[in-house]
Amino acid sequence: KAGELGLEDTRFVRPDGLDKPGHYSTARDVFTLARAAMQRPLIRRLVRMRGETIAGDRSLFTWNDLLGRFPGLIGVKTGHTEEAGWCQVAAARRDGVSTYAVILGGPTRSQRNEDLAELLEWGLAQYARVTVVDADRSYASAAVPFSDERLSLVAGEAGRGVVRLGRPLVETVTAPAIVDLPVARGERLGQIVVSDGTRIVSRRPLVAAVAVGEAGFGERAGWYADQALDEAGGMLTGVFGAIL
Repeated sequence: KAGELGLEDTRFVRPDGLDKPGHYSTARDVFTLARAAMQRPLIRRLVRMRGETIAGDRSLFTWNDLLGRFPGLIGVKTGHTEEAGWCQVAAARRDGVSTYAVILGGPTRSQRNEDLAELLEWGLAQYARVTVVDADRSYASAAVPFSDERLSLVAGEAGRGVVRLGRPLVETVTAPAIVDLPVARGERLGQIVVSDGTRIVSRRPLVAAVAVGEAGFGERAGWYADQALDEAGGMLTGVFGAIL
């Protein structure tokens, strides 16, 4: 199961986590395991509990000292043995941003808590949830048949995502060069994808800003006439240029 989760440097010899030769893990793998566990609603609920009474009158309390003390803390798990020291993987969420911190081999319980709090604060300060796609903003345009006008393609809805502060974002737009008529206002014609180079931050549809109906006979005839005049003008310019 450890292999399925992508734990490359972990070997479980016993299920309770107590010391035993050949039983080991790393901070990265502990984080990977905690993140996978937090996908389960029951685990998310349990690791946020500070205490519970079971079997009638037996009270249990968490060893996660940061619960209720560190703003936004949502878990996850503590651990301590003589050989491993004071260990914990913690997770916090504020303003739509989640971050994890792992301490292994802490010298004391209080030092572990202090280091975790500093790591979590640092991690939360590196990210922010921001608007990366503005609703109704034009991100592209497409040619309209039998017209010199272009159809503006706007974002159908705003896109928000968590970004690493200071990391540049890349916008990738997919849109048609020319539209097929008729086009309804709000019709989806493309999309915009915003990424930070490593992952997609937001993906939103691009829609027609206005409706465009079928071109009538007069519009088609006028367009063809304009094209013919433009071509004739170009030919005459070429002839006069050759004579001169």
